[in-house]
Amino acid sequence: MRRNYLQIKKDAEAEGEIDENAQDILNDLEVTVTAGHQTALKMLVKLFNWLDTLEAQPTTEIMSLYEQSIKIDRSISGTLARMTQLAEKRGNLERLIRESDGIKLTVEGSKNFKNEITKKRWVYKDQSYHSTICSEPQCYSNCHVPCSLTFSIDPKGLRGCAAFWDSKNHFDYCRRSGCGHHMNKHRHYNSTWFHLEEKDMITDEKTKKRHEEATELLKNKEISIADVQKVIENTGKEMAEATEEIGRLAAKYSELSLSGSFSGQVKKSVRLLETHLEGIRNKSEPDSIKQIEASLDQLKNKLRVLEVAAEAAKNKISRPSIVVRLGQKAKDVLGL
Repeated sequence: MRRNYLQIKKDAEAEGEIDENAQDILNDLEVTVTAGHQTALKMLVKLFNWLDTLEAQPTTEIMSLYEQSIKIDRSISGTLARMTQLAEKRGNLERLIRESDGIKLTVEGSKNFKNEITKKRWVYKDQSYHSTICSEPQCYSNCHVPCSLTFSIDPKGLRGCAAFWDSKNHFDYCRRSGCGHHMNKHRHYNSTWFHLEEKDMITDEKTKKRHEEATELLKNKEISIADVQKVIENTGKEMAEATEEIGRLAAKYSELSLSGSFSGQVKKSVRLLETHLEGIRNKSEPDSIKQIEASLDQLKNKLRVLEVAAEAAKNKISRPSIVVRLGQKAKDVLGL
């Protein structure tokens, strides 16, 4: 409107003397424009007052929450991997007892058994860089080390990673030998899978002495079923500790003051827990399964809260824009 007023005034002045009629029109326009400006200013004051009521987003705090959530997610992944390996180890030991038919294991059986209880497990090893890692149960593939992409907490952000790209085409499944799993099973972590090997001697001093006596007297080493059973019991205790750790991690996740934007991160942890749960369901004690299911329910409850918050935020963002709320008169005054 102000532009129209100025243009009319300019045209009138260009024609020479302004007659009474033209002056009246210009006066009316000036009054209207001035009133419009006043109205617009009042609306803008209200707008800025409203903006002042909004809380600033604490960027540092949000980054800290992301780091904490990623760290918990990695710990859950590592603990679940440990549980899967323990369940497999326990199954192998129980099979060893069944095949021994209740008799003592001979020296050859002793040799095989010792190989079986050598602790070989996959663990995360911290690195100063981030890499693309597979989180599929029993797949410990370091698919791209280090990854040149910007760190991403969303598996979709890995699309340009060399594990899913051959310089010409994008792939949904990992191209690395030994992996081949879908992109959504992969993560960016500041760590890599590392195959840790530890020797686990099953004999205490009394048992060791008995073996030495057997070697001297019988010229043959034997391991009793009780020794194997003892290792199985220790494995069960480790499984119980790992199960409790999952519960603690789930509780820690629930205690974080996350906003709706974190729903995707928690959803990844839920899927991870569900996948591993199915993998060990028939290899673990019922009590362990129940505890893991409780941890899963806890994470799912957290996810539901975050999804509601995300939906609320989405609805808030989709409200009419500031210009629409200012009204048509403000648009006219502001020349919009």
